[in-house]
Amino acid sequence: MDTFWRTLGRGLIKLLVSLLAAIGVAFMVFAGAIVSDPRIWEADHPPVGLFVAIAAGFITAAILLAIFFLMPSRWNRPMSAQPPREGAEDVADFRADFDAPDPHREMRYSRPKPSQ
Repeated sequence: MDTFWRTLGRGLIKLLVSLLAAIGVAFMVFAGAIVSDPRIWEADHPPVGLFVAIAAGFITAAILLAIFFLMPSRWNRPMSAQPPREGAEDVADFRADFDAPDPHREMRYSRPKPSQ
């Protein structure tokens, strides 16, 4: 059941990211389209830049969703770790060194008191 909720959450995050990117692209395209015509809101018909912006947003969302959902194997590939082998010579065993005194520790000695 945990895998179901994790997969659902990842899907919703991917959907949210693609929609936010699509809205951002749509706003940028719409702003670029209305810059050239300052009286765009006085027309009787909807501006053409609005439809171009909506189309750019849909295309951006479709491309991002295709990237996010069709190519997850590249990002979610598990690490191929080899299990430890018995008698492996390339593995160092430091358990005995944990009980040894630290050679880098500063040793402080008290001075003997002068005899009177």
